[in-house]
Amino acid sequence: MKKIIYILIILVLFTITGCTPKDKTTPPFTVTCESNDTVMEGVQTTNKSVYKFDEYQYVTEYEIKTISVYDNEETYNIYKKGAEQTLKAGNSDKITYDITTDDNTRTVNFSYKVTITKDDMKDLSDKDFYKAKKVLERAKSNTNTKCTFNGIEENQIK
Repeated sequence: MKKIIYILIILVLFTITGCTPKDKTTPPFTVTCESNDTVMEGVQTTNKSVYKFDEYQYVTEYEIKTISVYDNEETYNIYKKGAEQTLKAGNSDKITYDITTDDNTRTVNFSYKVTITKDDMKDLSDKDFYKAKKVLERAKSNTNTKCTFNGIEENQIK
C-alpha cells in the first residue's frame, strides 16, 4: 500500500513540475494591424493583417488584405497580371488567395489566408519566426502600422 501511495505522490509531482508547459501564458488572442502607404510613386496601398495566436503565442492563422490603387495604367496592368498569375498558381488547404481587380479605378484587391497547424509547426526549423513577438516586430517594421489587440494586452506578448 505504501508503494502505491509513493507512486501516486511521484506521479502527482511529476505532473505538476514536469509535464506542464512552461511558456503557456495567455488564452488564444488576435492582433489586427493596419497601414496606408505610398509604396512607390503613383501607387497607394492599404494593408490589413489579422493574426490569430494560440495559448503558447504561436501564430495559427493569418490573413492579409491589400488594396492597391495605381495612377498609371501601365503599372496597374503589370501588377494586375502578377496578381492573376498568383491566383492561377492555386489555392491549397494551407494558403488561399482572393484577388479582384477594377479597371475603372485601377485597383487590385489581393488577400490571402494562411493556416498553420501543430503538425506544420513540427516541420519548421525556425519556430521562433512564428512567435507573437517576432510576427509583430515584422508587422510593425513599417512606422505607419497601427495594431490593436483582442484578448491580450501588448505588454503580455513574449
